[in-house]
Amino acid sequence: MIQSLLPPKRGSLFVSYVESELEKSPSLFIKELVFKFLEETFPEVYGELEEEDEQNWQKTVVRRAKGKKKAQEKREIKLFGSKENAQIANLLPDRLYRKLRSEELNQPSTHFENKDPKDFNEETF
Repeated sequence: MIQSLLPPKRGSLFVSYVESELEKSPSLFIKELVFKFLEETFPEVYGELEEEDEQNWQKTVVRRAKGKKKAQEKREIKLFGSKENAQIANLLPDRLYRKLRSEELNQPSTHFENKDPKDFNEETF
């Protein structure tokens, strides 16, 4: 919400000092300064605003998680053809699912074709 550009020489001095002496990022340090100023200047409303910000943050986190889950489900449906197939795929090892899926579609599996059984190892399954 706030962006401040500092002149190069003084900005470099500030960044160097905060990073080396305070062992903080400049953004975090400025954020802490602003919050401290607000808390000291507006003590009667600061706590309430802080609580509202926390609630908004939690809602944002929940929305993002739901959005990521929905996007993942869409990718899986696109990849596996249906929600049910995607759920099965999440339960089975990848190669086993592909073999079962190719049999389901009446297509011969080409993954194990022309391979000698002695060439198989644990990574194959």
